[in-house]
Amino acid sequence: MLVCHDPELVAWRPDFSSSGQSDPDWTLVRCRGERLTNAINWLDWERRPVQLVLCEACGIDGCASGGYAHVSRLAGHVLWSPPHIDYEDDFEAQRYAASESIERHGAVAMPVALWEQVRGRFPSLPPADTFPPASRRDLPWRRHPRDEALAAYPDDLDRAFADIETVAAWLASEPDAPVEGELVRLEETDALIQLVFYERFEWPAIARLGDAVAPIFGGELVLLTR
Repeated sequence: MLVCHDPELVAWRPDFSSSGQSDPDWTLVRCRGERLTNAINWLDWERRPVQLVLCEACGIDGCASGGYAHVSRLAGHVLWSPPHIDYEDDFEAQRYAASESIERHGAVAMPVALWEQVRGRFPSLPPADTFPPASRRDLPWRRHPRDEALAAYPDDLDRAFADIETVAAWLASEPDAPVEGELVRLEETDALIQLVFYERFEWPAIARLGDAVAPIFGGELVLLTR
């Protein structure tokens, strides 16, 4: 998950000459090197899913394939996650494919306070509390394979992956269930981070909070359920 705290808003004008229209004033949003949308002030935020990346020759929603997201709210964050579509339908999967930033990171989380700050600049954006509640499927926690892991800390690999499987099973068991909880910065908790080590990276997989275990997203946020 890409956690966006400091978006870069870039005003620009696409070339609409081929479609016989005047060039509009668009604002591109980048965060931590990723382009989240090419026209935050031009999107149809009421659509489900929302097309984040519009055709740069005409600006018509749906003209180009892909670039979509399901936008929801989880307590203090607005989430941009993969669209709710039938991925076994080849046409639908291609037509409504997730945006590149979501494909790479699984999801984007933006604090509600930041969303409202951006909305102050672009009043066409809807208030954060109008987005539907996030469900478990909107939390694309990426699990790395057990057979490639080299070690774990503070617990051994067997204990670590037993708890990782518990978290994975909870997320998959009821994908449409609303998430009752919130995403909290790890440093604001007393959670014990379970690390899993691979040849080229280390994975902060889950957080231990007493007897409970919870998924960690983007290495920064932990899901605290109620």
